Amino acid sequence: MPRDILENVWNRYRKAGEILKLEDYLMEELTSFKMRLSFDMKAVVGGQPKRLKAVRIWHRAQMTRYPFKGGNRFRTGLTLGSLESHAAEMSIKCFLHGLPYGGAKGGINVNPNQCSSEELRQLAFTFVDELHQRNAIGPFLDIPAPDLGTNSTIMYWMMDRYSFLERGKPYVEGVVTGKPIEVGGVPVGGLHGRREATGRGLYVALDVFRRDLKLSEKPSVAIQGFGNVGTYIALYLFQNGYKVVAVADEFGGVLNEFGLNIPKLIEYAGVKKPRTVLGFPGSTVISAKELMGFKCDILVPAAVEEVITAENAAAVKATVILEGANGPTTPEADDILEDKGVVVIPDIYANSGGVAVSFFEWGRNTDNMADSRIPRENDINLVLNSLDGMMRRVGNEIVEYSKRYKVSLRLAAYILALDRASGLLRVRRNAEETVKAFG
Repeated sequence: MPRDILENVWNRYRKAGEILKLEDYLMEELTSFKMRLSFDMKAVVGGQPKRLKAVRIWHRAQMTRYPFKGGNRFRTGLTLGSLESHAAEMSIKCFLHGLPYGGAKGGINVNPNQCSSEELRQLAFTFVDELHQRNAIGPFLDIPAPDLGTNSTIMYWMMDRYSFLERGKPYVEGVVTGKPIEVGGVPVGGLHGRREATGRGLYVALDVFRRDLKLSEKPSVAIQGFGNVGTYIALYLFQNGYKVVAVADEFGGVLNEFGLNIPKLIEYAGVKKPRTVLGFPGSTVISAKELMGFKCDILVPAAVEEVITAENAAAVKATVILEGANGPTTPEADDILEDKGVVVIPDIYANSGGVAVSFFEWGRNTDNMADSRIPRENDINLVLNSLDGMMRRVGNEIVEYSKRYKVSLRLAAYILALDRASGLLRVRRNAEETVKAFG
């Protein structure tokens, strides 16, 4: 029976901690949570009154003055336990980039496809009301972002409700990130480039490692998932000479071994109801299972967690796995892939472009502009160029740590992240001890 997802993450924390020889008190803090919040909330779904489960989790910030940051999803099957691992991994992403956040995650156990637009708006309002009552949301406390089943419109609704509850107070736009640029012609604090950020970061992550990878001149790519992340990584790869041969979404997949025309595929999927790649002209059908074992240079799991497991890892024929989703590969699968010589570019680095650009948005919304990485203008080229620089710096550091400690890229990323965070945690511990000494 496979280990639970959180224990998988803690094992990676512990391995990194052992290599760094971190003190016991640091490991105890790093493998525990600041807050686990779970509550029921009233809602209407498909015209019927419901009671829905909602959760929000905070992992650990390096210093007590730092807020928490992480996605907010609307998805069935969502539980407190299912999101703990994602909050802990979000901390790693923030630690890697030196962002002033602890990791968080949350959402509502609901299928958003069953809700009308007004029902979704009321869900967003009620969720904010419940978090606000518990002092669990705010621009300097906890800053949700889009995730599975949510989007920029839902983020705007959350900000709009929080603004009403905190009317007259400054910096309310900074309570969430991933907002639209404007609504009804009125600016609402969104940032150009946020929508593209995760896909762009994935492309740069691949580019950082490409010089060390044995890839063909025009590498072939298969992508599982065609939401925001899958769409933009497909587009960036297509624009930069890669051959995207297969794409699958929740309804099925399409294959063209000579390469899919990605701009036309995006246009095609965008007009389908529901949105899907199935039936794209000039392609043949491929199932999601077949796609995972398709012979290609690069496999991009860009949908949900734990799709590459001990059961199917041996069938993977890709040379490189570029993790676009959170936690798509289990530790058991990692071991199998490493034995096969497959290079895994880990999610905690590869898909961190979203939180990096969210940091830019939050900094602009809250006048926290001291960090030189935050673009001074809301310009997509400035935003993406700054993101590129961050991804390349951290990617090169991961390569250096991987070589120094002779470990996988994933473990190297954990070691780098905990190395950064542990210094601040020690400072906090020393400050607390000093206060005690003076009574």
